[in-house]
Amino acid sequence: RSVRNNRVVDIQALIDDLKGMEEEKPLAIHVSSLDPKSSAYQGGVLMVTIVDKMAVALYNRSGCFTVSVDGVAKTTHQCEGTLLMASSLTPTNRIFPMAYTWASTESGKSVGSLLGHLKPHLEKDPKYVITDGADCLRNATEAVFPDTTKHLLCAFHILLNFRTHLGTTKDSVFWELALSTTEEGYMLAADKIEALVVAQEAKALVKLQAKVAKANDKVKKQGKILDLPIPVCHPKPVSSRKW
Repeated sequence: RSVRNNRVVDIQALIDDLKGMEEEKPLAIHVSSLDPKSSAYQGGVLMVTIVDKMAVALYNRSGCFTVSVDGVAKTTHQCEGTLLMASSLTPTNRIFPMAYTWASTESGKSVGSLLGHLKPHLEKDPKYVITDGADCLRNATEAVFPDTTKHLLCAFHILLNFRTHLGTTKDSVFWELALSTTEEGYMLAADKIEALVVAQEAKALVKLQAKVAKANDKVKKQGKILDLPIPVCHPKPVSSRKW
């Protein structure tokens, strides 16, 4: 919800509107980091954090104690910035949001605001925190939850890296591993992925060998000697890795 006055966002009116929502629903509203130099926002408000106490109650009773943190949307026009979200999981692996922070950028300060305002409502710190590889996310998480022992990468971001190297046609193998619930199923999927990697490396080697051979032939035609060594590879047998 937003309140506009002559097509310019009235931040104070928006805050008052959010405060009204807090009376209707169990929301905790935090406005922080006033920056008078910020010309993009009337009143200079840099961050607004909203904690859904009803969702936090579900976290406190679910027993999963897992928190996922990431930027989920980019806002444009008068409210240009980033929307950050902290979510958790139910025992049936369903995701539910617990807190949001709207800020000008995704940074250690904005992520710290999100987690810092969420933490007092949690009866127990998360055992697992899921993010991407961004330093600001990881550093802010470690600062707010220093005793969290497991810091995991989001499966979606790992999938993007997986696609970069193996294309988009092998997603089912990735999810077979990511969603496995037994060691046997995990190892079977891991062997399939390693076989794909070995095959991909072999294809890349063939292309490199052809490129080197072409370079040698081109130089020889010019009456020069380059004689680059043709690269060779001795791939390890599949399943040789100690998982």
